[in-house]
Amino acid sequence: MWWFSEAITIMLFTSFGAFLVVSIGAKRQHCSITILRRALATVSSCQLLRILSFTATQLPAPSQHCQPGNATALERPNSVWDFLKVDVKRQASQGCGDLVFSSHVTFGLVFALSMWHYSRDRRLHLAMAVLVALQCYGILASRKHYTLDVVVALYAVPLVWDVLLRRLPDPSNGVTGR
Repeated sequence: MWWFSEAITIMLFTSFGAFLVVSIGAKRQHCSITILRRALATVSSCQLLRILSFTATQLPAPSQHCQPGNATALERPNSVWDFLKVDVKRQASQGCGDLVFSSHVTFGLVFALSMWHYSRDRRLHLAMAVLVALQCYGILASRKHYTLDVVVALYAVPLVWDVLLRRLPDPSNGVTGR
């Protein structure tokens, strides 16, 4: 199930990239810059909130490789250096921390919200909703996150999007939403 979740996440990234390219191809470069600006502001704000939330929470990771006694479990740090050392390869595929709230869902939702806001195509809206739902299912089924992590992302990200949309409106020459 791990591959399914990653495939859906890649599809969301690719869809967003294609959406930006189509905006540029429509000879409306300011549109894609406005879309990218909104997405980056939302992702940055959500990641800041996420950092604050996972430094304040202590949940055991749900994956099998994170459970104590498992042969592939990470060893406990024995020194300050062990604590500070970052194994990027292992953390990318087998991380056992930073759960609340899900970064996968954060990115997927920001991309979907961008396309919902800046497109009028109902088929695209439906496709993004289905992809986000499948992503949430894949994340939970592969035990990358607890249900709590996904649910918090499902309401925190749209709230951050809405606050930023109201506080930092798009320039008048940018694209308009629905």
